[in-house]
Amino acid sequence: MRKYLIIAAVAVSSMASANAFAASKVCVSNAGGYVMNFALMAEFGGEWVAWKSTGNYPIGQSKCIDTSALPNGTKMYPRMAAILGKHKNCSPTVTKADEESFNYTASGTTLSPHCEIPS
Repeated sequence: MRKYLIIAAVAVSSMASANAFAASKVCVSNAGGYVMNFALMAEFGGEWVAWKSTGNYPIGQSKCIDTSALPNGTKMYPRMAAILGKHKNCSPTVTKADEESFNYTASGTTLSPHCEIPS
């Protein structure tokens, strides 16, 4: 009986360790002249939906959304909103994959925001 418990404990421990490294995320750094937030848009069955969103955050900070619950291959992009300003779809659209993070930078002004992955 003990032998089976030890094997099960090792298997669960190994699975937990493997899953800990499989997380992926989408981050947006606020380099604009505004307070902002963003919603992570994801494509499900040909329709784009706001999957998760952040709270507001000021210039000089970043927020991330963990995408590990999304299936690999899901297309997604952040849609940022400058508070008291305009919304902007960040580009490019990316495809979710394990162990990959996507870091966008939001810049510009409330009425002319920009959001993209820096080159």
